Amino acid sequence: DITSTPTAGVSSVSSTPVPEEDNDAVDSDFYLLAKSYFDCREYRRAAHVLRDQTGRKAVFLRCYALYLAGEKRKEEEMIELEGPLGNSDAVNRELVSLERELSTLYKNGAIDSFGLYLYGLVLKEKGSENLACTVLVESVNSYPWNWNAWSELQSLCTTIETLHSLNLNNHWMKDFFLASAYQEFRIHSESLAKYEYLQGTFSFSNYIQSQIAKAQYSLREFEQVEVIFEELLRNDPYRVEDMDMYSNVLYAKECFSALSYLAHRVFLTDKYRPESCCIIGNYYSLKGQHE
Repeated sequence: DITSTPTAGVSSVSSTPVPEEDNDAVDSDFYLLAKSYFDCREYRRAAHVLRDQTGRKAVFLRCYALYLAGEKRKEEEMIELEGPLGNSDAVNRELVSLERELSTLYKNGAIDSFGLYLYGLVLKEKGSENLACTVLVESVNSYPWNWNAWSELQSLCTTIETLHSLNLNNHWMKDFFLASAYQEFRIHSESLAKYEYLQGTFSFSNYIQSQIAKAQYSLREFEQVEVIFEELLRNDPYRVEDMDMYSNVLYAKECFSALSYLAHRVFLTDKYRPESCCIIGNYYSLKGQHE
């Protein structure tokens, strides 16, 4: 047992309890080794290294590694049992033990925002969607910058009423979340308003510009879409992402020279990307070569 009372002939340094916030420092060597295994996708090996570590970072990485190991095995079983189409009965066999451990940590208040994210993910996979939603809200309120948690939360919002019932703290990440959710619900005017508001803060964000273009594309505002994509290409000339949408606008407006230039550019950049194939297809279609 650890005691704060010095014992004769024994240094009192080792008898000093390690504060809770210092646990991660104690775990750091194990954590770094496990993280290297994790980055190499050796998930069970990473989890094994952290089996006796109690710091919150170490606990999260161990549990997340086990979750991904279970997902990997599930995918293998789907292929092994039913071929490429998969076996719908295959499950992640780590979910039960992970739910048990994370539930205990949750009840004891010994779980951080990343642990909450993983707990919410496990609950969602097990079908406990209401509790998963509650836990994920706690996660994003505690640490708003984890977009994965927001994405999982969005997947649970199957109705606009569910979305509006979430008890979320005010934060600019909440605005990104709502903008994305409105886009998913096809409420494009609300999505556009959110992204335009965010652009006031993140004025040089290519991502926000592209999302504004998507919303305006859905609202059939092709002139504005064309202007935005022209600016995006000036700022990011090797961009392929979302350029298929730009090609659709150029195709609809029969802008042959601009579409030809775009097709040539993406062909040289990354010709086998799905977006590139769509752009090149639009070019040949407008040219009248459908073979």
